[in-house]
Amino acid sequence: MEKKAGFMDSLEKRITSLTTLIAMFLFVVLSLLTFLQVIMRYVLRNPPYWTEEVARFLYIWLVFIGFSIVVHRDSEMRLPFIVEQLNKKVSLPIDIINNLSVIAFIVIGIVNGIFLSFQSKNVLSTALRIPWAYIYISLPVGFVFLLLLYLVKTVSSIQDFAHSLKKNQTNEETGSI
Repeated sequence: MEKKAGFMDSLEKRITSLTTLIAMFLFVVLSLLTFLQVIMRYVLRNPPYWTEEVARFLYIWLVFIGFSIVVHRDSEMRLPFIVEQLNKKVSLPIDIINNLSVIAFIVIGIVNGIFLSFQSKNVLSTALRIPWAYIYISLPVGFVFLLLLYLVKTVSSIQDFAHSLKKNQTNEETGSI
């Protein structure tokens, strides 16, 4: 059990490290491009035609990659005040069901994102003339990172639930509360 937990922790750390590095790189490039756009537009009065589109595409990628960072930090939107009031015996199954429903949504997003990417491979962007598939593929790529993190969270919740059941069973056998 500890070996699996160690593997899951390691997987989560690697995913988070990778997505954080990618997000930091995208953010730096996005900031530099935006700065270049402002300087070229307002100082030199000759803005490059491509910077706005590249910045938009980088932002799209940043959003979908950033989802996994938000999930890792447990900062996603949810209503925890009800579940936090319940004991672990009740809240853990709710957490597992919640994670499984999010996983189902993520899988649907991955499938539809891949489908959308294939559909748009011949549609070119206005300024750069690159296929929109390169932008739309950001959804399934970001969602794969999300899927892996939610699988780690779900396995951890299942392990916690199994441990709490085992602890309750041991307490009942020994007669302690």
